Amino acid sequence: MLRSAVFFVLAAVTAAFLASKGQSVIIMFLQDEFDDRDLILACRDAKEVKEFDRKIDDLKKRLYPLRERDFVALFGKSSSKPAGTYAMPVAQPRGLALSGIRFADEKLNKDHTEFYQVGPVAGIQVYYGISGSPVAILFYFVAVDTFPRLDKNNLQKRIAWEQRRWHWLVDYFERRRARVFVWEVDTQAEKKFFQNDDDKSMKAKLESWLASGKKLGYRLEIVKDSAGSNNYSWYRADGTLARNAHSFGKSDFPHTFLWYHTDGKQRIRDEWGGTQTNCWRWCRPDNGANIRYETGNPSTWTWYDKNGNEIRQEGDDNGDGIPDWFSSGHKGKRHDLPLDKSWAVHPELIPKESRIPDQPDRRVPVRKIVVPAAKGGPPEKVAPAQLEQWCADLGSVDFRRAFQAMERLAAFPPQTIPFLAEQVKPDPKVDAEELAVFIRDLGNDRFEMRDRATRELEKWHWLARPALLKALKVEKTLETRTRIGKLLSKAQARQQADRLRQKRFVQILGSMDTPEAHRLLEQWAVNAPQPFLRGEARETLEWLLGKSKEKPPRRQVHGATPPDQKVQKSGLQFIGTFSYLHKR
Repeated sequence: MLRSAVFFVLAAVTAAFLASKGQSVIIMFLQDEFDDRDLILACRDAKEVKEFDRKIDDLKKRLYPLRERDFVALFGKSSSKPAGTYAMPVAQPRGLALSGIRFADEKLNKDHTEFYQVGPVAGIQVYYGISGSPVAILFYFVAVDTFPRLDKNNLQKRIAWEQRRWHWLVDYFERRRARVFVWEVDTQAEKKFFQNDDDKSMKAKLESWLASGKKLGYRLEIVKDSAGSNNYSWYRADGTLARNAHSFGKSDFPHTFLWYHTDGKQRIRDEWGGTQTNCWRWCRPDNGANIRYETGNPSTWTWYDKNGNEIRQEGDDNGDGIPDWFSSGHKGKRHDLPLDKSWAVHPELIPKESRIPDQPDRRVPVRKIVVPAAKGGPPEKVAPAQLEQWCADLGSVDFRRAFQAMERLAAFPPQTIPFLAEQVKPDPKVDAEELAVFIRDLGNDRFEMRDRATRELEKWHWLARPALLKALKVEKTLETRTRIGKLLSKAQARQQADRLRQKRFVQILGSMDTPEAHRLLEQWAVNAPQPFLRGEARETLEWLLGKSKEKPPRRQVHGATPPDQKVQKSGLQFIGTFSYLHKR
């Protein structure tokens, strides 16, 4: 209790400090449905917890640049998080600090929270900020019956349990990433563009310039500026300025590097940034107008005509370094960009007047992502009776029980796929005359006949529903109406269980994401006897193969403001003058 009290006090002090600085922060304490908060806090400094925390942060860094449409493409549609089902990793903090700054016009605020079920094993909760970009990400694991609640003596057992599920989650993400994004930057080829004099590191670039300047016979002058930093200038043999490197303010290394035309006056290229270069610009030697401009890692690419007018911009909006959109002209409308139409990837498409003179245009080198092989199930086989039991559990309304069955079935693809195929059969043909006899016997004078009719109608479950509803409209006897009502309730429950089971059949195959699983989904999408199953299989298959017609609207780039809406103090509001505490 003492640690919990300290945690709340520290949160309140933090909120008060931020409020005094004119900030607005929402402090959220996350409800932990399984573990004691004091035990979680007590093991935060344990070595294995810190190692797991680093793994969590590494995956978060890869997910933060993604847009909402990317999360949907990777993990499927969002859903509600069922209570009492998902446990948090020990290494995950039980609190969040979110910005409370909002646009005064509520229509511009795109903040919301979504939960994505990741197969039968895990879940990801994403908090989207006012720009629609992720600002916080939480991971969860399904707390099946093998889940060890944390106590004072089982930390290593708990971490081992989480590690197995974490490896599954990362493996699943890598396989989905390869199918969804297809291409990635060829990092080895990219390094060739950023080495020696073109190194991204400011320190490494300076060292290279000092060495190459000597080889080229340049005369070097170093002058201290007003802040005490070195200003480097290299001159050619004829006395013209060839290069310059300087910083703004006190620094141990330059932040700006400039190349000059042979006349020593006109800049033809400049680069700047912090410790790493994040802006590149090429200029025309005749008039100094822009030719090409790149920012980020890079993440935007811009080209200009001979007069310095912007003619095209391309941008990466999911952090993978490959352009996803383009616009024509200054502030032009953004459009989705096919890879083979990208100027950044295919510089041969750049108009001649917008190419960099006397050197090849730098390109974004790409390669296809190799789809990692799906990990198969354990070598041992599962008894058919066990498969039957897990299959029965799929219809349970107990999420933990159902997800546990899904996880176990998904672990044995060679057995599970043919087993699931056998479970889907055409519904038996309804004998209308036989049903009519049984429904009539519900009002028979003899109890044995009434009881037999009830049992026989239960076998038909929801297939008898239309006939039962029709009989209910004309039946007046209380006992018979009661029996029909109970049969209808059971029929509805059976139909819900059957559909839930079919939905989870499809989810299991989707989590496997193998060619064999795809083939069964393809069969069901076309030939499944139940329309509900056909629809579920078709939708999941389209999602797996990236052919879904349902695309969420593309969100603004992280940190960017909506078009033509400059963020000004008058356009923003704070959620209260004091940051508040919020339990979730």
